[in-house]
Order: sequence, then structure tokens, then C-alpha cells
Amino acid sequence: MITYVVGDAAALGGIKILAHVVNLKGYWGKGFVMAVEERWPGTKAAYRDFLANSEHAKLGRIMFCPYNGIVIANMIAQEDIARRSNPNPLDYQALESCLGELANTANYLQASIHMPRIGTGLAGGDWKKIEPLITKYLNKHDVTIYSL
Repeated sequence: MITYVVGDAAALGGIKILAHVVNLKGYWGKGFVMAVEERWPGTKAAYRDFLANSEHAKLGRIMFCPYNGIVIANMIAQEDIARRSNPNPLDYQALESCLGELANTANYLQASIHMPRIGTGLAGGDWKKIEPLITKYLNKHDVTIYSL
């Protein structure tokens, strides 16, 4: 079950994973990532370094970035960004893979997960399709989920 909160979802709970959707091209300049970089400087550089230098940088994978008591989970669920030719770049299959990995990691760390309504902003996804995926993958591990 997702607990919806108003305000700073990252302020709740003990060990926290802040999960959000990113693209495989390294574009980081609009939407939720702007707040991430402002609050946790260096996350953008770490993400771009991961894309450039890791064999694990592919759709459906997560780049975890520990940062002062919180773990940023950059879920690679978009090949590219929204364009006129592809206004909805969210890859639902990649998102499902990310959610499975996220659930396993949260379970291992005994962490709660904090996220915006992932995949619905610039990724163009449909929350009516995304919300059931979140509960499918995260509820089976009894992970606490907070969303804005």
C-alpha cells in the first residue's frame, strides 16, 4: 500500500531510499531531478559517471547513490526524453525490472521507499498503470512506500 503525503516524503521513516525515474541518455535538467540535485549535490554527476562507465547502465537497472543517510535510486526506465515523435518515453517493462530490484534492495536494507509519482511527469506514463506495478512489486516484500 502506498501512503500519500504532502510535503517532504524524505523526512519520514528510518533508512530511506528515494526512488525516481531517469533516462539512459544522461539528460538531467527538468522535473524532479532538479530538486534531487539541489538537495543532494553531486547526484547528477554520479549518475552521468555511472552511465559513462558502468556495464550495468541499461534500461531496467538502478544506479544507487548513498548520500548522507539516504539512498538515491536512479531507476533507468526511459531510453530517451520526451520528444514530439515520442511524447511518452516511459518503458513500462524497464520500470517493472527496476521495481523488482528496488523491492529486493529495500527489503535487504530494511528501508522505506520515498518517491514522487514516478514516471508520470516528463516520462509521460499513466499513474493508473504505474500505481498497480508499485504495489505488485513492493507490497510482496512488505516495504513501506511514501509518495507525494
